Amino acid sequence: MFPYINAQYNMKVLITMALAVVSIFVNGQSYPEYFTLKQSNRTRKIECSPGNYLVFELPTTTDTSIRAFDYYRGKILKITTDSITMQPTEIQYQIQSKDSSTFSTQRTFHQNAPVIRFSKDQVGKIFYESRKNDNWKSIGISSMILGCLTSLILAPLISINYSTGKVNSTTYITTASIGLTFVSVGIPLTVVNKEKKYHMKEALKGKKVPVWRFE
Repeated sequence: MFPYINAQYNMKVLITMALAVVSIFVNGQSYPEYFTLKQSNRTRKIECSPGNYLVFELPTTTDTSIRAFDYYRGKILKITTDSITMQPTEIQYQIQSKDSSTFSTQRTFHQNAPVIRFSKDQVGKIFYESRKNDNWKSIGISSMILGCLTSLILAPLISINYSTGKVNSTTYITTASIGLTFVSVGIPLTVVNKEKKYHMKEALKGKKVPVWRFE
């Protein structure tokens, strides 16, 4: 009896392990976690998590009378020394003429997204904002809005004696100061955590910008 029970138990263990292995191969493909950009003695780690905002801009023409770009955002599947393979959730095509008029169109993929591959040398810019930075930026914006409402609306409302029409200056200054504190905290939070733009090529019209490269 006991050998039979052990055999059943061993069989269940083997089946569980087999299912786990199959699950890893089918659903648990290994994708890049991050890649690194370098500019002079500075480095930046760009995380590839789907929750982060990560967009690649690819110039598509060398014509000086017109500028055309493709923008790709989505899941990065593979990064090699010279190329990036990804499955985009959004693709935007943009054309800018010499008179600064712009035409753009966008495609969004909820399923059956194509797999595309492009050379790292094709990338003109990278736009990046991590989920953590986006959360802090949202806190900063909320703090600024709350501060403005407190200083501009709440402070006057609670400082007025509606019976006499007089303003309690102490209450007004105290409340307005609290609002300004929220604003002063929100501004740096928003600025520091805003979307980052990395130039991978020299800018047009001789504008000097830091040029980054894939490491």
